[in-house]
Amino acid sequence: MVSPQTGRPRGRPPYDFLGDPERYAISLIDALVVLGTSETDAFKIAATQIVGIPKGFRIVEPRRKRGRGLVQGGVLVNYDHGPTTINGRADTLRRKFKRRMNHQEGVWRVAMGRAFLLALRGKDLHRCASKIEELAKSVGEEAYAQAVLLPMLAAKILHARFYARRSE
Repeated sequence: MVSPQTGRPRGRPPYDFLGDPERYAISLIDALVVLGTSETDAFKIAATQIVGIPKGFRIVEPRRKRGRGLVQGGVLVNYDHGPTTINGRADTLRRKFKRRMNHQEGVWRVAMGRAFLLALRGKDLHRCASKIEELAKSVGEEAYAQAVLLPMLAAKILHARFYARRSE
């Protein structure tokens, strides 16, 4: 015997990508993949940013590694994961990354991916900042751009200028 139809939707409710707090990690993954990071590493980097707890850091000198050539030096941060493992969160992000989306979600993802890309690789502070603000405003993320992306861009550019002047 079949139960009567009620007209109510059945099953799990649809996933709301634009309401998910981890949507910014998906845009970061998009930008990292465009920059040439492997997909696996991009998911792990984004997962580390979400669940990683910095334990300490050390300065690493540039070195040569067999099969990779010159590996850049810099600051190496050691992370500890909380109750969630980094690999488990990376798998969750991969599932969200590969999920089908509607047109509005796709437009959001492209705009924020481009904004992350500019924040990570921008060279001109004023032009990149205005473009980041424009992209974020087009999808309603002005507050996130002001709080996260613009400080990221400024720190990257000012850090590079500081070390360029020190080396002279």
